[in-house]
Amino acid sequence: MPAASRIRLSQLPERLKLLDIDEGLRIEFADHKMFVNKNLSGSFVVQFDNKKCQYLDSAKIIRLAKKSSQIWAY
Repeated sequence: MPAASRIRLSQLPERLKLLDIDEGLRIEFADHKMFVNKNLSGSFVVQFDNKKCQYLDSAKIIRLAKKSSQIWAY
């Protein structure tokens, strides 16, 4: 697995657009994390710490990420 690299919130829209199915993002908050992957159909699958998965669009992911402390691409 490639090393993770920290990205800025301003880079998130472009990273989501270019995200490949074998890549992902980890968005860290003070008390939890969420993991973002893209499936074959191009939808974003978001898994939360409680293992609950949701399909979200990129605008919702960006709104959630604005409250985050760190964003990592891996």
